[in-house]
Amino acid sequence: MDKVSMLCDGYERVVSSGAFFGKKPPERAESKTLSRLSRILLCSIEEEMELSIRSQNCLDKAGITLIGELVQKSASDLLALKNFGRTSLKEIEDALSEIGLSLEMTLDFPPWNGDGKRAE
Repeated sequence: MDKVSMLCDGYERVVSSGAFFGKKPPERAESKTLSRLSRILLCSIEEEMELSIRSQNCLDKAGITLIGELVQKSASDLLALKNFGRTSLKEIEDALSEIGLSLEMTLDFPPWNGDGKRAE
């Protein structure tokens, strides 16, 4: 599982190294990092990401409103949306990379149930 390190203003970056830096035990730090990651994933795309109106409207019409829903989609899923093209895809990939996320992430921890939907 990826580790997540803290960045300013509550955003996090996903890092693939298993190195732990700090005085807290790794188990506690991992739990805390998952909690912070969950908070970011539950944020509204519209509020947290500065997307063009076209991109935002495409996502809204598809019912993709949370960052966690978006990161579980693939590029081909997004390109299949009406009026969604390569420019919108590039914009979303860039915006996600700014906050340390990417498309096609597998979220199998609460509140996500592994199928791309939030658990009720």
